[in-house]
Amino acid sequence: MLLADASGSIPHTLYLGPPFTLKDPPLAGAAPLGRGLRRALRDEPLASIRIRKGPLAALLLAAPLSCNKPHLSHEARPHCEPSANAPLELELERALPVNAGPDNFQPSGLLMRDGRLFTVSDKHDTAIFELELTASAALVRPSVKFRAPGPGSLDLEGLASEPDGAFLLASEEQYRVLRVMPSGQADWATPSLRRAGEQAGLFRKRNAGLEGIAVLPEELVLAAEREPRGLLEWKTGTTPQVSAYTTPTARCPAPRGRPDDFADLSLSGDQLFVLERNAQLVVRLSRSNGRWTEASAWSYAETENDPRFAYEDSAFGLGEGLALDAEHVYIVLDNNNQRRAGTRDDRRAQLFVFRRP
Repeated sequence: MLLADASGSIPHTLYLGPPFTLKDPPLAGAAPLGRGLRRALRDEPLASIRIRKGPLAALLLAAPLSCNKPHLSHEARPHCEPSANAPLELELERALPVNAGPDNFQPSGLLMRDGRLFTVSDKHDTAIFELELTASAALVRPSVKFRAPGPGSLDLEGLASEPDGAFLLASEEQYRVLRVMPSGQADWATPSLRRAGEQAGLFRKRNAGLEGIAVLPEELVLAAEREPRGLLEWKTGTTPQVSAYTTPTARCPAPRGRPDDFADLSLSGDQLFVLERNAQLVVRLSRSNGRWTEASAWSYAETENDPRFAYEDSAFGLGEGLALDAEHVYIVLDNNNQRRAGTRDDRRAQLFVFRRP
């Protein structure tokens, strides 16, 4: 069966013969039916696709097709342990492009505070931004300008809020937490946590350091990104103490070829959630034997992989920021200036707004 576009050319050839092995490959350029048809429907306008006559064509034409719900291959889904419940797929309310930020704006972290949504950019070391949500976009507004003490870049990768109104920012480059007051005054809230993390087996790879922060009573929880991923706990009592540990085993591991990771942390009420970017999951953490462990999970894989929202390079997940309120789950993507698939030159990040289960 051949798929021809409106000009009569044949952009996709689908193999309909008997099963084959690597020793007996199909014709060059052929692809298995499901993947080829999905690719054709994604890349070509529906009106331009014509299926030649034949029994299989009649079967395909009689079957309902949906271009709004992507079909994820088995390899693209996280493989959960037998004891873990399958993740619930989050229901998308809005997908908003992130508009009007500074040049090379790459959101990395989210915070919901008093009904307002804040973010930081890992390419901008001197500002906290607010995202103003409209019907068609998330508008970037500078909110607090500051300057960190001392030399060196920050590479901000998460933010949280203290009861007194201060912002706490996780610096991947400095392995420290920066406290920023609403006035813009900035001071370090912790020393470098690099040694504590390295002694626990974390921070083995470049650009795989602190990647999220949450404020709990009398402690800060910070995420270490990947290979291995893990958590650090900074006790903020009279005598500050730090503990660190790896969490290499995921209940729902990321698809093959993607390392399990942590991309952000978010506290909602008394519940702590982590964003697992490569598995495209929001996972609730629970306390067990003095450590945080994975509990239930929600998936947003169908939305991120939807052709309407996907970017050109989908080798890894792109979720970088997580926030929750009573009714919604917010996830912001850092597309690293990639072009969105199927567009001429749309390189904007995106904010997904889901109904909270």
